[in-house]
Amino acid sequence: AIVFTPGLPAESLAAAMARNLPQLGALELTELTAVGPVDGRYRRNTKNLAQYYSEFGLIRYRVHVEIEYFLALMEKVPAGATFPKDAGPKLRAIVEGLTLEQAA
Repeated sequence: AIVFTPGLPAESLAAAMARNLPQLGALELTELTAVGPVDGRYRRNTKNLAQYYSEFGLIRYRVHVEIEYFLALMEKVPAGATFPKDAGPKLRAIVEGLTLEQAA
């Protein structure tokens, strides 16, 4: 659990809360993995950006943030007392295994 400390620099708090997702590498060009119009002509230069800046990247990180927020919330609210302790890894596995088909 992360404890908020008044006066703690925002960078330290962000670093403490950061949880990196696994790298996806080069994604095949699809509607969900396109970074933008530059993908056609410049795909060889932009393919590694797709995991961050494509529609799929947005969906993947959105799910990641929502799961982490939910888990942090369950540590703070009374309803979280009955929340299964082994649910965190199971929920995190959702985003780690997210496929293009599921995101579509």
